[in-house]
Amino acid sequence: MKHFWIICLVGIVILISETNLFAQWEPDVRLTFDNASSHIYYNNAWQIAAIGDTVHVVWCDKRDGNSETYYKRSTDGGTVWETDTRLTDDPGNSEYSTIAVSGSKVHVVWEDDRDGNLEIYYKRNPTGNIGVKESFLTKITELEQSLKVYPNPFTTKISIKCSGIGEKQKVTLEIYDVSGRLIKSVPLTTNHLSLGADLLPGIYFLKADGKYVRKVVKVR
Repeated sequence: MKHFWIICLVGIVILISETNLFAQWEPDVRLTFDNASSHIYYNNAWQIAAIGDTVHVVWCDKRDGNSETYYKRSTDGGTVWETDTRLTDDPGNSEYSTIAVSGSKVHVVWEDDRDGNLEIYYKRNPTGNIGVKESFLTKITELEQSLKVYPNPFTTKISIKCSGIGEKQKVTLEIYDVSGRLIKSVPLTTNHLSLGADLLPGIYFLKADGKYVRKVVKVR
């Protein structure tokens, strides 16, 4: 029997077929295939992370006789998944794992009682998120190390000096206010810039190609 959903929005009645409402969801995908229990927790929103088509999942698994943290990855948006990777290997229980992605890095943290009491453990895969090009990350890392901003705080203008930046690198410097609003965007095609004369007193954040590099403060 076909069901219909009736939704009322600001006096407008919309009739939606149940078939159409759920048609956008693809079939279930089984991610674990072992004889023991696999668990995610009430905060399971933090047990999956994705950037672009690269999806990362962590969970607690008892296939080894105790609770261990496992991980797996898909690089095509969840269509095909790689084999499970065991992240913990100790006689204690490793539980409540959470995951985050930053650039090419994948971070995992969990609760562990291997020391006789509950402690928090962490591990990282520095190149686990293959959706981010290493060349871009290298460029930004070098920029962070070479960027000099002075004086900070400043009253009228701030000088931005960056060694080794040329036109071929095409790095864009952006200035944001504390609300996240983009104030100005300028290309870093020279080794020295003077900015800030048109800025009101306050806190600002400098980003190079979208990556945070400095906080600056303009005072009266």
